[in-house]
Order: sequence, then C-alpha cells, then structure tokens
Amino acid sequence: MTLVAVAVAGLTLWHFGLPLLLASWVALLARPWMARMTTLMRGRSRGAAVLTTLLVLLILVPLIAALIPLIFSLIAVASDAQGTGQWQGAARRYLQGHEVELPRLVREHFTEAGNIVISLVETSTKSLVSLIVFVVGVFTFLNDGPRLFAWCKAHAPIRAKHLDRIGAAYNETGRGLVIGVGATAVIQGLVATAVYIAIGLPRAVALGLITAFAALVPGLGTILVWGPIAALLAMGGHPAKAAIVVFAGVVVIGTIDHFLRPILSQKAHLQLTPIMLFLSMLGGILTFGTAGLVLGPLAIRVSIELLEIAREERMVGTPTKD
Repeated sequence: MTLVAVAVAGLTLWHFGLPLLLASWVALLARPWMARMTTLMRGRSRGAAVLTTLLVLLILVPLIAALIPLIFSLIAVASDAQGTGQWQGAARRYLQGHEVELPRLVREHFTEAGNIVISLVETSTKSLVSLIVFVVGVFTFLNDGPRLFAWCKAHAPIRAKHLDRIGAAYNETGRGLVIGVGATAVIQGLVATAVYIAIGLPRAVALGLITAFAALVPGLGTILVWGPIAALLAMGGHPAKAAIVVFAGVVVIGTIDHFLRPILSQKAHLQLTPIMLFLSMLGGILTFGTAGLVLGPLAIRVSIELLEIAREERMVGTPTKD
C-alpha cells in the first residue's frame, strides 16, 4: 500500500515536476543570499518572500520585455494575413452575383479560429499554473528547504549517506545547467541580438530571444535560427548581410558554444562531458519534449551516481578501493 500511495503521489505531482524542479534549483543557487535576507528582514519567512519576489522579477522582467516585440510581430503577421483580401474578395464576388459557398467559408474559418482560441487558452492556463507553482516552489524551498530534505533523509528507503550523494548530484546538475548551459545561451542570445541590430534586421530583439532559447540545445541549436535568417537575407538581395550573419553564427556564436559552455560547466562542477551533455539533452527532448532539456541530463547524472553507489555496495561490478 505504501508503494501504491507513493506512486499515486508521484503521478499527482508529475504535471508540476518541471516548475518544481526549476524552483528547487533556483532556490539552491539563491541559498547564499537567504541568510542575509533573513537577517535583514528579521524573519525567515519574510526574507524568503522578499528574495522570491526579487528572483521572480529578475527572471520575468527581462523575459517579458523581450517577448513584447515578438507579440507585436505576431500581431503584424496577423494583420498582413487579414489584408490579403480573402474575405473582401469573397464579399465582392457574392455582391456581384457570383456563386460563392459563403456558409462553408464562414464555417471553416470559424472552426479554425475556435481551435486557435481554445489552444491559446489551454496554453495560457498551463503557463499561468506552471508560473504560480514555480513561484510558490521557490518560496517553499527557500523557507523550508533544509527541513524538507531532513524529512526525506528520515523517511527515504535508502541510507542517509547515499541520499546525500544523490542530493549532491542533483544540486550539481542544476548548478551546471543554470550556469553552464543557461548562461551560455544568454550570452549567445545577446551576441545574436547585437548582430541582428547591427545589420538592421527588423524585430532583432525577438529574434535574439528565439536564438537564446535555441542555444539551450548545445551544438546545432542556434543554426536553426540564424541559418534561415541568412538564407532569407541572401534570397532577398542582401548577400553582404547574409554573410555577416553566417560569419557571426559560425565563428562568434559557435565559438561561444564550443569553448565557453564547457568552461562554465566545469566551473559549476558538472560531472558530464560535453558529448554526454549534448546526447542527454537531445535524447531528453526526444523522450520528454521541451522538459527533456533538464530531465535528460538530470537522469543521466543521477544514474551515474546510483551506479557508483551500487558498485561500492558490491551490488554490481567490482568495488573501488578506498
């Protein structure tokens, strides 16, 4: 019954796993400031609340500021689509006496519009719920993190020293992904944005944000953005600008990806080689979707630690000599 109850609890929380996972890593990285904030605010709960607010603003404000141009871009695309004259042409043909299946046209387009609206509402609702869970999770882990981990050590079906090692691998993966992968993606996005602005590319900030998200996938992530941009510039009669984008993508952004990412990951003590990090993130995406960017490396890193523990306990392989 205990195993069944734990399995049901895991399935219940599975939908909130990613925001809770990210919240725990953010809280771990912010732990050095928690003591200062507790002293400053004269209370752990008040300190956790203020620090959570600052962290959320630090993360969300730049993201929202960068997303605004992207939203305006989508509005502009919708305006261009509306101005194609499809509805106006159908109305003119109808008024001129030509036979037009106007009811079918209305039905089809209203069905498509309804599906789009439903999809947007579902996505917005899921995003809002995930954001709320993330914020509450950051506050909870900042305020009660040590107590929660102590409870896990007291009730986990493994030895306390082994749980400490698994927790250390968990912390290491989060620190490595945030510092190594996240910081590298931000730098690549900033460099790409500067290049887009320098060549006069419309909506450069939005494209730079997309490049930063693509850079989360090591290796060929950014080429999925600057590659099509260079192709469009070349076909649009701007070969010089296309060459600049290609040069920046291959030399500058590529150099950042291949040299800065391993350095930052090593600084964060992430015990995964660059090729293993790449394969775990790519395999994670294929298995879990977008969440695989963090779930893949976490699964590989924890599995390595568990195998080491199993070998030391003479469960598998040959035990290491102390």
